[in-house]
Amino acid sequence: MTLNYDIDILPEPGPHSAEQVGLDAPAQIYFAAFRSPDTAQALKSASTRTRAILSEAGIAPDPYSTGTPEGLFPYKDADARAHVMSCVVSALSEDARAEAEPDPSGFDISEFLVHLSAAQPYGALVPVPPPADTASKAAKGEGLAVYVALGVLSCSGFFAGATLF
Repeated sequence: MTLNYDIDILPEPGPHSAEQVGLDAPAQIYFAAFRSPDTAQALKSASTRTRAILSEAGIAPDPYSTGTPEGLFPYKDADARAHVMSCVVSALSEDARAEAEPDPSGFDISEFLVHLSAAQPYGALVPVPPPADTASKAAKGEGLAVYVALGVLSCSGFFAGATLF
């Protein structure tokens, strides 16, 4: 079974008992969770080392989804996602066995890292040059700057631009 490794950042991070994932460790502050219940279940069934690495990185044992489309994440969550990735990579560098040993649960830390790094942000405001006639108006003090809000998804799943005047 192929797992969906998309994560969402929790709206309110908080402490959770490590017992929730079968670890003998102090409570962790969780601020992210897998969107897919199947992936969260695979994590709960994963090796102790895999559960510990992801728990220490801030991944909660229970699923949580904001409804964000697969492969995307809100731009505002970029720093938190980078922190999760950094924690996992750091833990793996300390214990190369964790990545090398196949996990019987089907959870694959390498695939998780690939998916985490491949996901694309949406929702950032990106300035774009105004059309020529708008530029002349702006030079005269008329009109406002033009911005494109990325993240307005069209029916086909591609980004559509929303022009603000």
